[in-house]
Amino acid sequence: MKNYQNSINSKKALIAAAGLALFPALTYGQTFSVDAFYGLAQKGLFDFTTGESLGKTDIYGVNFRVAQEVEYEILLQGKQKITPEVFGMLSFGTGSEDWAATTTADSERVEAEILSVGVIGGANLRWDYSEKLSFWGGVLLGVNFTSLTADWIISSTGTQVEKYSVGSNDFGLTYGIGIGAEYVWSKNHSVLLGLNYLESTARPEIHIMTESQKTEKQGYAILSLGYKYSF
Repeated sequence: MKNYQNSINSKKALIAAAGLALFPALTYGQTFSVDAFYGLAQKGLFDFTTGESLGKTDIYGVNFRVAQEVEYEILLQGKQKITPEVFGMLSFGTGSEDWAATTTADSERVEAEILSVGVIGGANLRWDYSEKLSFWGGVLLGVNFTSLTADWIISSTGTQVEKYSVGSNDFGLTYGIGIGAEYVWSKNHSVLLGLNYLESTARPEIHIMTESQKTEKQGYAILSLGYKYSF
């Protein structure tokens, strides 16, 4: 129980530190946006030695982003132009997956939950198609903390016999590409639609009996919908 509480406190401290790292950028940022996202996992979380697997674990969550346009633009026909921008993003995502095996009256199951916290920077090229509509594409690079909270539960004749905490945490790089569109409905307010592909090198382990196994390196196709305020 003590180790579980320490794990919870560590996660809270990490999230607080990531938030403090983001807020100073607001002083210099031209825009601030927040969006909800859903990420489709491209691989299963891991394979058991029995040949069975813990399936693809989708994640969902929220991103907070600050961005600054670079003072350079390429003018196109009419009022169209292309403008570079840089940004910083704080991302929180979670997802869960279960696996179970039954033999006669006995059964085993693993209940797993993923928490992903990313601090990410990037750069876009933005195409202002009109005063109301723009599109962008760019690259993302940052660091990621992934926590695998997993319980191994053994039951007999329908009654829980033993329960073990078998998860772990890991840090890694996260990187990817993204595209999106923005619709401006007033001077300061916009709606955003984005599609990113991100991969992470973080691979927490699961520990069962004397065996340990790393999760597969995860990649996600992420669809997001958000709101942007321009200062």
